[in-house]
Order: sequence, then C-alpha cells, then structure tokens
Amino acid sequence: MSENERVLILVDGNNFYHRLKELKLVNLLSFDYEKFAKFLIGSRFLASQNYYIGAIREERNNPKSKELTKEDIQQFLA
Repeated sequence: MSENERVLILVDGNNFYHRLKELKLVNLLSFDYEKFAKFLIGSRFLASQNYYIGAIREERNNPKSKELTKEDIQQFLA
C-alpha cells in the first residue's frame, strides 16, 4: 500500500449497527466512526466517507413500525 492511494469508505449503517450490537458493544450511538475510518485507511489518503441508512416506513396497524419511525425521527433531529 502506498500513501498515494486514495480510499473511499462506504458504510451500510443498518448492517454495521446490528453487527456491533451482536458483538455486545456498549454505547453504540457514541461509536467513534472517525477513529474507525483512520484505522481502515492506515497511511492512505481518505478521499471520502459515507454512512448510509435506509428510511423506515411506518406501516398501518403496526405499533412496532410506528415506534421505530418515531425513534428514527428523534435520532435524526438530535
């Protein structure tokens, strides 16, 4: 690997979050993504990093869906 290499990091937020949860990590909302990105790139140049999440759609007559939508909006506004 050379220092001239450029790296693009794309994270599937849903899968990443659930994998961290499976690993029984605590304080998932305060996970240090910047430190993790630096670990991944080593001495290479970080061109860009993106964290993608899907939209949660509320389903009629589904209390769990309504609660998840509410939590999603609260996290977005935080």
